[in-house]
Amino acid sequence: MKNFIFGRSAINLFRNLSIILFIITGCAPQLKIGEQLDMVSVPEQWMVPDMEGVRSELSWLDGDEFKDLSMIVMLAFENNPDLRISANRLNTAIAQQQITSGTRGVTGNLSSGATRTGDFESGTADKQIFSLRGGLAWEADVWGRLASDNAAAQQNVLAVKNDLEYARISLATRTAQRWFDVTESIMQYNLLELNLSKLTQAKDLVNSRYARGLVDVLDVLQLDTNLATARSNIANQRLTITERMRILEVLIGAYPSGDIQKGVSLPSLKKEILLSIPSDMLASRPDIVASKNRVYEANYDLNFAKKALYPSLSISGSTTANGDEIADIVDIDRLVWSVVGNLVQPIFDGGRRRQQVIISEIN
Repeated sequence: MKNFIFGRSAINLFRNLSIILFIITGCAPQLKIGEQLDMVSVPEQWMVPDMEGVRSELSWLDGDEFKDLSMIVMLAFENNPDLRISANRLNTAIAQQQITSGTRGVTGNLSSGATRTGDFESGTADKQIFSLRGGLAWEADVWGRLASDNAAAQQNVLAVKNDLEYARISLATRTAQRWFDVTESIMQYNLLELNLSKLTQAKDLVNSRYARGLVDVLDVLQLDTNLATARSNIANQRLTITERMRILEVLIGAYPSGDIQKGVSLPSLKKEILLSIPSDMLASRPDIVASKNRVYEANYDLNFAKKALYPSLSISGSTTANGDEIADIVDIDRLVWSVVGNLVQPIFDGGRRRQQVIISEIN
């Protein structure tokens, strides 16, 4: 009878403590993420409000005049090592989010064993026991700690995904810039070669006229100087092309050979270049969206760190079957089950949890 009264008292004490903790934590101030983001003011429009926004950052690659450029950008997407690293980061973030999400569900395990005992003197086995054990465990997310951890992981996935999109746009932009640099250099090289060819023809003409005494020697010397300058310019331009080609080849993941291609030309622009874009395009930039996701992630991490100071409630159950034969462990009549509830309140941890709250607040 005394044990029963003591058990009833323990249950009442446990219930009262849970109610008090719930009231205290319910009065804790909640983080208002939207108000923090609204502190950064963005103008509704730029100085030119009648400009239409760009529908897609890479839509200008679809024109017929950019066929070669589109192919080179696609090569960069496929072979650029930095872009592959960004893609691997996204896969890692997705896997981490799945791990975090799994902590909110029920975990189970199943184990089996066999034990055989005997006597050293007789050398015979006296007894053998087979066992089968199964268990389930689940943590009740009373304070929303696990939900905050899962939400932070989801925001991290969104941030890394936007980082990857921004890396693609940035890589396409840099590749296009380098492609235009190479094309411009090659066209200048072709122009210098044409100029050298004209100067060579002019030298033959001047030498012929000098042999007949129609021109002064200064004209011959001046033309020789122009020829030497033209050859020097061609050599310098060839070096410029090689350097720019190597930069472009590194971007697309090719071996930096620096081979010079001829017969290239700059495409003609058939569409008007917009002078500005509406301010709503600013909010759709992947790098800005990624920063916003990280703000949400940091706030969820702070919530998770604070709620780690509260008690955790978990429920676990297990079944065990033992027998002398293997068939005994699958006999329902031999199963023994148990259910245990745990309420754990961290008291002494060397200040680890509180320091984690400070770190989350700083971040």
